[in-house]
Amino acid sequence: MSHWWGNTFLELVKSICQHATGKTELYSSMYTDGEKAKTFWLCIFGVNQQVSICKWGFNRSCKCATIEPYKPYDARFEMDKFSLIMESISQHGLALDSQLVTLKRVWVLSELDYAMSHGLDCGEVSAQVLKTPVVLSVEDAEASYPEDKVRIVNAIQERKNGIAAFDRNMQYRTL
Repeated sequence: MSHWWGNTFLELVKSICQHATGKTELYSSMYTDGEKAKTFWLCIFGVNQQVSICKWGFNRSCKCATIEPYKPYDARFEMDKFSLIMESISQHGLALDSQLVTLKRVWVLSELDYAMSHGLDCGEVSAQVLKTPVVLSVEDAEASYPEDKVRIVNAIQERKNGIAAFDRNMQYRTL
């Protein structure tokens, strides 16, 4: 489930319910056993955020003594595992906030691009939300950590037709 951490956790949970069942009620009695058995991967539960953030040095004020040089694909560093997760799922959900800031986040655009280009079921976005599309160039997208944006944008630039093709694809597929 792609999301933006600036949105509330409650809205994220409602988006998961909507994606899974078409309902947004938060009472378990409103769901069938089959609906309750559906699973979703969320980075907050699948990535040790404390270890990853401290070891990458993002939280410079942290005193937990876990900081050491980042080693790509080292199991202790979990922030580079998103592509592995995306390869193992059959559906992809997108939790949008009311201002659509979600679509301005570089990680979200990257995950959405992967899902759409690999034929994953992404569900539907309501026509009301899409009245004012806001998908901008990935070069203008935001990231909490500049290193993330540089890594993602550089990977997109290396593709055939680079950023221009990526941006056209995002505009076309999200309208």
